[in-house]
Amino acid sequence: MSNLVKSRGGINLAQGIPGFDPPVELIQFLASPMPSYRHQYAQGAGHPVLLERIASLIDLHSVNEQTSLLVLNGATEAISLVYQHEASRVGKDFISMSIEPSYESYSHLPLVFGHKYIGFEQNPEQSLDLLSLEKTIRKEKVNLFMLASPGNPFGRIYSEDEIRGLDKICKDNGVVLLLDIVYRDIYFNQAPWNPICLLREGLYIVGSFSKTLSVSGWRVGWLAGTDEGMRSISIMHDYTGLSVPHPLQHAIAGYLSQESRMERYLVSLRTTLKANYQYFSDELTAIGFCVSPAQGGYFIWASLPETWPDGPEFAVDLFEKTQVAVVPGVHFYSGAIRFIRFNIARSRSELEAAIRAIKRYSPE
Repeated sequence: MSNLVKSRGGINLAQGIPGFDPPVELIQFLASPMPSYRHQYAQGAGHPVLLERIASLIDLHSVNEQTSLLVLNGATEAISLVYQHEASRVGKDFISMSIEPSYESYSHLPLVFGHKYIGFEQNPEQSLDLLSLEKTIRKEKVNLFMLASPGNPFGRIYSEDEIRGLDKICKDNGVVLLLDIVYRDIYFNQAPWNPICLLREGLYIVGSFSKTLSVSGWRVGWLAGTDEGMRSISIMHDYTGLSVPHPLQHAIAGYLSQESRMERYLVSLRTTLKANYQYFSDELTAIGFCVSPAQGGYFIWASLPETWPDGPEFAVDLFEKTQVAVVPGVHFYSGAIRFIRFNIARSRSELEAAIRAIKRYSPE
């Protein structure tokens, strides 16, 4: 759907592409003169200064265990490398699991590599059912559990108690846990709990600058873990991604030399996204959609009006009639046949135009 907009024009509420300019100071760092060696390969593990800046941002120095950081080609590479590393240790019987609806990489990587995937189904608006979750983990002999907070496509923020409970279950059952905090700085009211204190062998934390700095095209993410697992993943990275573009790492490192710069940008970004969420969810509700309440992230997760076609048919029909692109919920969860994900990280004028188009839409 996103590619249709790129080739034919229209309003892109499909892919999680921010509709905002990056911080002015960040672009100034990118445009400033830099030594010629910055145009060559960076160190495989990442720009040393950027690694230090990330460690400070996530409070990594508070962790007692031997930990490591890697700068990778977006959170997607980080998730993929953890998945491949753990799958290589188990073999063909590798099984991964996450909570439905889940970020697409969680369910699609098993399809790519021919492994079994378990989607844990529960009402996303209710507290995490840890007892049922542990039963499923034991029954299915799960090897890797992946959780995003705030989530994508549904912007649920899991509490400290829920995450600690999940961590204990994984530790007790020998399950590797991947915590995805890409959207941790994008919340509407209360900031998510920082799980960095949980870092241990068998637990990884992944993040990214794509959304927090509105530079999704830069592909600069990071992965934190303990030394043993990270050494193997670092070697894999050498033969897959090799390194993240040096000038981009250098620019972000310079920008983060004053953490207040990023926080000022994030305050403005959070204000805009919260207002966008409220506006768009109110308008969708008035049309007849049922919007799932979110606490953060980029997206609205909503079920279609009863008399409208299912998600895939609606998404295609809507674009053909109005040039508004959205993503059907089945891309994230096979049971979400009547759900749609809307990206609300766009300008207010785009969102208003999209609402006008959806109001004009007729399924006939």
